[in-house]
Amino acid sequence: EDVESLHAKVSSWTITALLENKERKYRPQTHVDAQFSLPYVIALSIVRNRSGVDEFKEATFTDPEILALADKVTAEADPAADAAYPKFYPATVTAKLKNGKTLESHIDYPKGDPENPVAWDDLLKKFNNLTEVYFDEGRRGKIVDMIRNLEDLDDLSRLADLLR
Repeated sequence: EDVESLHAKVSSWTITALLENKERKYRPQTHVDAQFSLPYVIALSIVRNRSGVDEFKEATFTDPEILALADKVTAEADPAADAAYPKFYPATVTAKLKNGKTLESHIDYPKGDPENPVAWDDLLKKFNNLTEVYFDEGRRGKIVDMIRNLEDLDDLSRLADLLR
């Protein structure tokens, strides 16, 4: 409720992929709409401070608090971002607060890019979150152990068997 506006400066490609069809980008109808919506993901990241699997379920992408903040998101193509793309994927978001303060954040590479890798603990949390409905804790632990020591694994079929 302290945010007056949010403005993103991104590449033209990002505008095309994440802002065209504004009706569905500002009011996602499916989890895929939500995943590929710049306004939704910016708002979600601020409201929930996370963007995991649970944040892309219908109950979340229809959350009035997230949608109200998404309505405050605007974006423009940044010539510097276009010049850097595809070597870099820069994005800058500026938040203007109601008290007059301005906050800005810039990245050159999104989380998960080789130049901005996901921390092992974060990857492990995501793996467990995505697989807990399929594998019990013991099996997930074996999979993680094998992946951690992949260079020592003499037969990949052992890992494949665990993943079936």
